[in-house]
Amino acid sequence: MQHLDNSRRADDQLIRGLLAYGVALFLRPVEYLGARVDGNTLIVPNAKATNGRANGDVRKRSSDNMAPKAKASLVKFLSHFGEVAAAAESWKKFHDRLSARLARICKTLNIRRVSFYTLRHVGMATAKTWMTPHEVAAAAGHASMRTATSHYAKRRSGWHGLKLAGKPIAVSMAQVIREAKAFTPRYRAPTPT
Repeated sequence: MQHLDNSRRADDQLIRGLLAYGVALFLRPVEYLGARVDGNTLIVPNAKATNGRANGDVRKRSSDNMAPKAKASLVKFLSHFGEVAAAAESWKKFHDRLSARLARICKTLNIRRVSFYTLRHVGMATAKTWMTPHEVAAAAGHASMRTATSHYAKRRSGWHGLKLAGKPIAVSMAQVIREAKAFTPRYRAPTPT
């Protein structure tokens, strides 16, 4: 972050914003395109809203606990990010450009490579330290609580004591399947005859 603070490159400022908000919001990178703040609610389009994989077309989180300055900064970042992305040739090329730049920065600083999706994993692990599994699933845009527990980092990997963003609102939580699906093995051994 310090390296990016000292940079005047436009892409570096976008990367700084993604790093700053990535753990707090744990959005998929493409979800920043349509994310917006409406009053005290963060509204995020679910990127995986097909085939029942998400808790609806959008998910909503309270931003009540955000300081006014932090909320204003988020609103400004989301607007700027959307404008720059819209001016790019395609989302893929825009994302690839930012990802490649972040990789070069990590190499320059001689640190382990960080990806934008890493931030989602760290954010969800951190959320598990102060949210219920049901709240984590709703905040992440999952249709089932099982997704967050089986495909993302464990609570012990999170940053304990750090409450980064608000909890999901009731309408987003209502769309999450509470019970875990029954386990069905993919392979069954043949029955002896």
